[in-house]
This record gives sequence, C-alpha cells and structure tokens, in this order.
Amino acid sequence: MERTVVAVPDQKTVVLVNTFIVRSVAFINRFAAICDERLEQVNRKIHQLDTTLSLLEANLSSVGRAADAHRSTDRLSRASALSKTSADADDRSAARLSDQRTDKNSPADSSCSGRPATASLERSFSSTSSFGESAKSSSHSLAQKPGEGSVPANAPRAIDHPPLQRFFRMARVGKYWCFRVVHEMNLSAKSAGRGGGLKVWAMASTSLSASAKRIHKELAEISLNPPLNCSAGAKGDNIYEWVATIIGPADSPYEGGIFFLDVIFPPDYPFTPPSVAFRTRIYHCNVNSNNGMICLDVLKDCWSPALTISSVLRCIQSLLVEPNPDDALVGSIARLFVTDHNAHDRVAADWTRRFAV
Repeated sequence: MERTVVAVPDQKTVVLVNTFIVRSVAFINRFAAICDERLEQVNRKIHQLDTTLSLLEANLSSVGRAADAHRSTDRLSRASALSKTSADADDRSAARLSDQRTDKNSPADSSCSGRPATASLERSFSSTSSFGESAKSSSHSLAQKPGEGSVPANAPRAIDHPPLQRFFRMARVGKYWCFRVVHEMNLSAKSAGRGGGLKVWAMASTSLSASAKRIHKELAEISLNPPLNCSAGAKGDNIYEWVATIIGPADSPYEGGIFFLDVIFPPDYPFTPPSVAFRTRIYHCNVNSNNGMICLDVLKDCWSPALTISSVLRCIQSLLVEPNPDDALVGSIARLFVTDHNAHDRVAADWTRRFAV
C-alpha cells in the first residue's frame, strides 16, 4: 500500500507568503485610490474649463453689445453733425442772397450784372438744396432703427477672432476626450467586476474630506515604508476600514504568529483615535479575549492628531513584548502574569500555535 506524502511548508514560508499577500492587497488598494484621485482631479479641471468657457462667452457677448451701442451712438453723432452742417450752409446761402439783393441799387449794375447774378444764385440754390438732400438722406440712413437692416444689440454674435476660435475648438476637443476617458474607465471597471465602476461627478466640484485625505496619505506611507513586521491596507473600497497584520515579536510567547487586526477610522479622524481590535485570538492581559479590543493609552487619553496608524502598530508590538498588568482588561491573565510569568508565557505560546500559526 502506497503512502501519500504531503509537503508541509515551514513556518517562515507561511509568514513570508502571508506578508506578501497583505502587501499586495495594500498596493492594489493604493493604486485604485490613486486612480480615483486622479480621475477626480480630471473632473475638477473639466468643471473649471466649463466655467472659464462660460465666462468668456458672457464677456464676448457683453463686448459685442457694447460695440453695437458704440456704433449706434457714433452714427447718431455723425447724423447730427451732418444736419448742423446743412443748416449752416442754408444760413450762409440766405445771407449771400440778402447781400446780393441789397446790391441792386443802381440800374447799371443791375443791367450789367443781373443775369450772371441770377445764374450764380440759381447755382448756389441748386448746390445748397442738393447738399441738404444728401445730408438728410445720409442722416436718415445712419439714424435708422436697429430692426431695419441692422443687427440687434442683444442678438448672438459670431466670434470673428481667430485665436479665440482656435481656443474654443481645442477646449471642446479636450472636453470630449476627457469624457471619453472617463467613460472607458467606467466600462473597464464594470467589466472587471468592481461593482458599479468608478464614481464620476463630471459637472460637480467634489473633493475629499480632510479625514479621507489624511487616511489616503497614511495609506501611501505605510504601503511604501511599513513598520518592521507590520502591514496594513484598506478593506475593499471603504477607505475608513483597514486590515492590519502584526508578526509576533521575537523573544516573546507570540513569536512566529501572524495576528490580524481590524482598524476603523472615525469621520473626524485624526482628531479622534481609530478603533483597533484583534481579529485573531490572543492570550494577553490587555486584550479582550471575546471582542479583541485593546487597552492602550494612545488609543484613549494619550491620542494626538500627530500620531499615525504606523505608530499605533508599533505601540501594539511593544505591548506584546511588555504587557501592562496594571491596566488590564482580563484580570485572571494579569494575575497569572504577575504571579507565574513562565506559566503565562506557556499558555500564550500555546494560544499562538492554535490560533495565529
């Protein structure tokens, strides 16, 4: 009868594999968070570009209306100037006629210069009347109403500035491609099974809260430079819920064990400490054996916004090496630790082999 030999990996290999898995998950979560942040920045840029385009269009329309009003005022002023000029010409011709009539005192003068004077008067009257008619017609054409052959002031104007036309064309093309990239990222996220895909607010100025920004920053730091024998990362898509691991410190009854912890950040983090609890059972006087809650000063009264989750994990490592029986959650374990330290270490090592290896 043949025997089947099953190769059992040693403890060091298991620890390395588990550490690799945890760090890989943390890296993937960080990459997804970076993608979401970059996408949100793209959405904010699109919103700013739309706002700028709206302001430019409003300014162009106001400039066009002002130009129309200026042209209308200029036409009216020129018409009034022409009317005044024609009136002055009529006055001068009337004065010249009166002067010529007063000169008809002697018959010789009248017999010698009657007909040329009459011809000159007729020419002056004809030129004056033609000048007056032309002035009246030009003033009428210049002072016509906006609805009679001219463009209304509030009518939409076409942009006849080539640089602005190129700018608007480039802005529309850029906006189209931004929405195209967002759409493709949504489709790829849905096909990869990430639920509803990436959340996109194309026309809303959304931003991360202060706590979310702080948690993202700590996630990047702990992914790139984790504490010794520790790792942590977000649990799924919720940035406020993490899973952390601590490898049992050497020269302690917890050596060789891999302990998993749940980390929950409050909405007002970092002004309120996070909630940290052991998910792996552990025999320790400062850890509740039922729910895994930890009695640690930095998680209660000694918390400071300057502390990070990395510093909290290092404090928990120190607590595993040096328990604090004076502030114990489990009184029986604290009494055994004080009265018979060796027996305490034997029980703790047995629990580590049963639940953490």
